[in-house]
Amino acid sequence: MEENHCLNASILITNDDGVTSPGLKLLYESVKNIGRVEIIAPKTSRSACGHGMTLHKSIRASRITLWGSVHAIAIDGLPADAVYIALSHNRPDIVLSGINLGDNTSLQSILASSTIGAVIHAALNGVPGVAFSIEIRDENELHELSEEYLAFIKKLIRKLTESILCSSIPGYVDALSVNFPRRLRGKEVYIARPATLRFRQRAELLEGNDNEQYYRLIGAPTNPPPNSDAGLLLQGHVVITPLCLEYIGQCSERRLYWLARALGSAIEASVKI
Repeated sequence: MEENHCLNASILITNDDGVTSPGLKLLYESVKNIGRVEIIAPKTSRSACGHGMTLHKSIRASRITLWGSVHAIAIDGLPADAVYIALSHNRPDIVLSGINLGDNTSLQSILASSTIGAVIHAALNGVPGVAFSIEIRDENELHELSEEYLAFIKKLIRKLTESILCSSIPGYVDALSVNFPRRLRGKEVYIARPATLRFRQRAELLEGNDNEQYYRLIGAPTNPPPNSDAGLLLQGHVVITPLCLEYIGQCSERRLYWLARALGSAIEASVKI
């Protein structure tokens, strides 16, 4: 009885690559038979918008049909907006975001990715979420994956979703970020802390004059620690990174003490902890 209830739960699917992305279709196919699935996603790509929301203006939502018969809602907002729209009329039991074309490893991505931003906003409102990403850069690479690997991806997503729906995320973790490698080295799944950087960014000047310049951000790959999320992904492993809200902005007592001491001296005021 309990199993039937948890596997008839409400599942929200969103992404940041746009509602017609093949990654979203793959995610939908993975979970369509285990719950009541609602798709609300941006009409077009809204990558690297982080945890942003659309404020002070309306969000247009259009009902569309995907893949012949699947109903969805396309919005002109962000993935986080999709979460709040769902929360307002049919509170989901879980939020699944992705599958993003391009990995989302490292703190750099956790802060910048709107794929992850969606599940962070879900977690802030007490709804567990999982962000899924894969280490490829375009749709052609996704279509070139073997049937065996695609079946593995679908099974892992389905089993993980079922587990969370029936038992919640263990370990007092609020959300998860799951990254699939371009080429799977083995079927072991690793849990790892995030690296600091996945890419080193620089701004390249494209053209300009005395009044205006045009820049493009370019990222050069780093060599992340081998036991980090990015390091393990580059070795060909599936990596799960736990996202714990209570640790965002949390520093040790020792660091708070030294910060208070230094700031007190700098601003010539009493700073307490």
